[in-house]
Amino acid sequence: LMYEKSINFGNIKNMNAELQQQAVNLGKSVGIKMLALEGGDKRTNAKNGRKYIIRLHKARTQEQFTEALIGIMKKYTLSNKVIETIDKDNFLLMRQYTVIGALNIINGFLSSNNNDNKE
Repeated sequence: LMYEKSINFGNIKNMNAELQQQAVNLGKSVGIKMLALEGGDKRTNAKNGRKYIIRLHKARTQEQFTEALIGIMKKYTLSNKVIETIDKDNFLLMRQYTVIGALNIINGFLSSNNNDNKE
């Protein structure tokens, strides 16, 4: 999937293209790890993983976002150095792109799975 580069629109000083791509890739990694969790089928894993994505989305401060992200990283055994680049100026954009990346993976799987079941 292609993402519009937000730095081309508006006056966004706290985000560059590389940081934006890292946030999207982090979200994709989260979504993929959620689907691949052992001990369950992918559909159940996707539905259970949504609550963690919602927790990321509901984070209103940098500290809440970082705590939610660390919880996800521990549960799904992710390691990512992007968390070190999050600061109070860019955390809103990082949160948005991370959630978008994760939801694209989860919802993409669920919608394709629903289409397969209807046919």
